[in-house]
Amino acid sequence: MRFFFNFLILVGFVEFLNAEDLTLGEAYAKALQNEGRVKGSAYQVQASKEINIQAKSKLFPTLNASANIGWRKYDPRYANEPREETSNEYSANLVQPLYHPEYLSEWDKSELLYKVSELKYTKEKFTLAKEVAKAYFEVKRSQKNVELSKSYVEANRAKHKQIERTHSFGLSSRVDLLEAKVNFDTARIEFIREKKHLDVSRISLSRIIGEDIDTLSQSNIDPWNIENVFKHDYTYWKERLGNNVDFLLSKGNVDVAKQDLQTQKYGHYPKVDTKLSYVQTSSTDLYTYRSDARANLEINIPIFQGWYVESKIKEAKLLVQVANQEVAYNHRVISLIFEEEWEKYSAAFESVKVLREAVDSAELYMLSIEKSYAKGLKSLFDYYD
Repeated sequence: MRFFFNFLILVGFVEFLNAEDLTLGEAYAKALQNEGRVKGSAYQVQASKEINIQAKSKLFPTLNASANIGWRKYDPRYANEPREETSNEYSANLVQPLYHPEYLSEWDKSELLYKVSELKYTKEKFTLAKEVAKAYFEVKRSQKNVELSKSYVEANRAKHKQIERTHSFGLSSRVDLLEAKVNFDTARIEFIREKKHLDVSRISLSRIIGEDIDTLSQSNIDPWNIENVFKHDYTYWKERLGNNVDFLLSKGNVDVAKQDLQTQKYGHYPKVDTKLSYVQTSSTDLYTYRSDARANLEINIPIFQGWYVESKIKEAKLLVQVANQEVAYNHRVISLIFEEEWEKYSAAFESVKVLREAVDSAELYMLSIEKSYAKGLKSLFDYYD
């Protein structure tokens, strides 16, 4: 259950931080270092930051220098015959954008993309945390099951030996002896199965964290302190569904799509630039300029672009619809998943309460059997049972 795993993750960092063996926090830290999906998302965040810088840089002036060295042949009007010469031309250009609304829109879009990439990175970390917690506590559960199955083996071995002795004196039947042997063999088979399952669960955890593991730290969690674990009610979690990472991602994609639509619309707008240029020419022609300095205000008005911009706008509008449908889908799915998980959540709460009552009853029953056996009111069979 998602709520259960999230709780275990939070508790794990607090309860297991000072343990000597591998703790949940250490397992998660190792997984963060070795998990390719999380590392890839971290690189994507860095790449999105560079995209933001690139979009912002378009607002700044650009300075270019060029050199043109070559040969030319021309027919001037003032001469009677064509001329040819080698010419050298050097130029420098400074362009400052004055009105490019698409640049500002692309800058805004890059900031939205950066936020989306951070959300994806957060989602990958949450996903990894749940995977680590699930594998970690599966190992711990398997360890407990091995200990429990081992105690069953010891109890059934002792009971089998006791029945063998009583059978030799004719105090128990052969059926009792065979039944004890079957129970003993069954306990040993279960013990072997639990040990194999423990090995498999350790391999699963090792695969996630990227390292082999030996032992896990002992848990200091009180399994019966369920009031603190399940202290929030249905309304509390229902009101926080909007903080779901998948839902926030889908809303972020809507913002990006809308900003991209605005950027495409600016394709119909005019563009204005200031251009400063300086050209120096080396020529034997006395009538050629040796230098040429200019300051221009360039206005570019799009008139016809082959329906390219119209198609880009239509594409952007469709992508906005896609993003909106994704938001509606995630909202519906997240709500359904929440209702399903809440039922499991509530069932787990009730199960723990029932188990706590059953353990209390079992402890009282065991205590009464021990006292009765000590006073000779119960047999050894009753004690082992």
